[in-house]
Amino acid sequence: GVVDCGNATGSVVTPRLLRELGCKVVSLNCQLDGTFPGRKLETVPENLGELAKTVVACKADLGVAHDGDADRTLIVDERGEILSGDRIFALVALHYLRERKRPRIVTTVATSTVLDDVASKLGGEIARTRVGEPEIIGEFRKRGGDIGGEENGGVIFPDWLLCREGIMTAVKSIELLDRTGMKVSELNSTLPRYSQIKQRVKCPNELKPKVLKALAKRFAKYKLDRTDGLRVIFDDGWLLLRPSGTEPIFRCFAEARDEERVEKLVKLGMRE
Repeated sequence: GVVDCGNATGSVVTPRLLRELGCKVVSLNCQLDGTFPGRKLETVPENLGELAKTVVACKADLGVAHDGDADRTLIVDERGEILSGDRIFALVALHYLRERKRPRIVTTVATSTVLDDVASKLGGEIARTRVGEPEIIGEFRKRGGDIGGEENGGVIFPDWLLCREGIMTAVKSIELLDRTGMKVSELNSTLPRYSQIKQRVKCPNELKPKVLKALAKRFAKYKLDRTDGLRVIFDDGWLLLRPSGTEPIFRCFAEARDEERVEKLVKLGMRE
């Protein structure tokens, strides 16, 4: 596999650990350098182009990318396609929990329905919290759980450590390939497909409560989840409208089975 640590923390551990586990590793941006010359540290597709190209050029089984503190991991398949964080979480959960009875998956209101599909397939349950790692950890402490994670590629293995663990996510992803004998793209294709759009709109902090109230009134006829902002649940998708806790913006997440529908949901949510 190809490992891209962004010249940050993961450089110290991940390449060496994977080699000791028997993997052939091509290192990319794995020299510690506080100026981070290789790429921007955020593990988003626009920062992982070099990794994707290297995976294809080396005919590697997968690519592994960490963020700055290596608590998040994104995976690139053998064709250079970058998997979303929630699909990585779903695949790891499906493998990690396969022998547990009625497993409990803890995630946030912003994570894909694919996690509900995984929970259902495993005969387990899903608990959704407010957005943020501390919220998931709080749910573990209150009611327990078997695995947790977010849509950004941060996965929590509470039996191991009660915080996000990107290196363990990488190890479990590789273990999944070894156990199944399948390619990353093949594993990804076993999960239901959803289209997602994430947008943001400026909103002064003092107006956020008023806007949220108006949105609740607009969508009153639909099923609403007020765990964090407003999650509007439709028969064929969902829309999350959530005021940022750190910036003067509203975040809009939408998910549906196809691109046309998800675009309509976003327009519905972003309408003045």
